[in-house]
Amino acid sequence: MARFERWLEPQLAQDEALASMGGWASKLAGAAARLAGILHAATVQETRKGSTNIDVSTVKRAIKLGRRLLPHARGSRVRADGANPLVKDAERVIR
Repeated sequence: MARFERWLEPQLAQDEALASMGGWASKLAGAAARLAGILHAATVQETRKGSTNIDVSTVKRAIKLGRRLLPHARGSRVRADGANPLVKDAERVIR
């Protein structure tokens, strides 16, 4: 999870890939952690194991799902507020 956060954080900076959706993307690591907990609970319920430790493989699956949300979030943001990557690039050049 820490590695995922280290990957995600720099992309939230101004002019980086996720800057335009920083509010949503800054919550992605937390969402992935909650998803890991849900996946763990489902596994524990299914196998009847009582472990409170979340397996690394479960965390990796949750992070993979979280990363798969990024293209969808970008697409919905473009549709929702008209954000256009070309306009963002032009604004950066002007600044």
